[in-house]
Amino acid sequence: MPSPFICLEDVHATTQRWFWPNRIPVGALTVFEGDPGCNKSTITYDLAARLTSGRSSPLCRGSKIPAGVVLLQAEDDPASTIRPNLEAMGADLSKIVVHNPEHSDPITLPSGIDHIRKSVALVNARLIVVDPISAYSACNLSSDQSARKALGPLMQLAKEMNAAVILVRHFTKGSRGQNSLYQGAGSIGIIGLARSALQVIDDPNNAGCRLLVHTKCSVGPKAKTIRFRPQQINGRLGIEWIERVDFPLNNGGHADSLVNSPALEEAVDYLSTFVPGRPDGRKNGNGECLWSRG
Repeated sequence: MPSPFICLEDVHATTQRWFWPNRIPVGALTVFEGDPGCNKSTITYDLAARLTSGRSSPLCRGSKIPAGVVLLQAEDDPASTIRPNLEAMGADLSKIVVHNPEHSDPITLPSGIDHIRKSVALVNARLIVVDPISAYSACNLSSDQSARKALGPLMQLAKEMNAAVILVRHFTKGSRGQNSLYQGAGSIGIIGLARSALQVIDDPNNAGCRLLVHTKCSVGPKAKTIRFRPQQINGRLGIEWIERVDFPLNNGGHADSLVNSPALEEAVDYLSTFVPGRPDGRKNGNGECLWSRG
């Protein structure tokens, strides 16, 4: 039987890859959190549309190699909301699979991980969205041990499939004034397992606008806050990404870093194309596969 320990000298070092530079890492869990109705789900639709149609991440330049999306969405109806919104945003619907809410066998974690794995392989998915995480867990997410049991297989799947995973959750009641890492519903184990976390909050300085604030990043420096505005796109709800802003989140949760300039984020987005990845993208002169900026 092999030893449960391994010599660190035998560990092969890797470079972190990004779905959205400095914000959403590949092969890891990212938490999206905020109050109900603050456009968390709309942001995930925007990201899905960009990936499937080969467009760059918000406020980044260039293009992506189109890839698929697995969407577990418990609060929006596929026919009346999900498809029309994604279609209006220019998504390639053939690259997106959605959990069927009418199926007699509901998907819950950790037991449903094989169903998710098959869906990822079906559309060559580079993005998995679980929205909200509480609807797809068979475990008590208020317990640290149970949360880790539910999300551990999903974290492993992200590594195996070189995909980014977004977990959506709401703020808890009465969480205002707390450290930002403790505002989301469920155990601290959820944010502990996540390598990155982003909060959606109202912009106090611009009516009608919201902020996407980076509250945690364990694999790099935090990215700058982004101001955005919900808007109508072809008669459906979409996102207008406006600008990066200096907006420190008080209560010890976040401080923007001057290291994360727009130029640096664009450079990371571009260079990530040339990191070796899965064997289904373009190849360089040596026959090595190129990693998609998705």
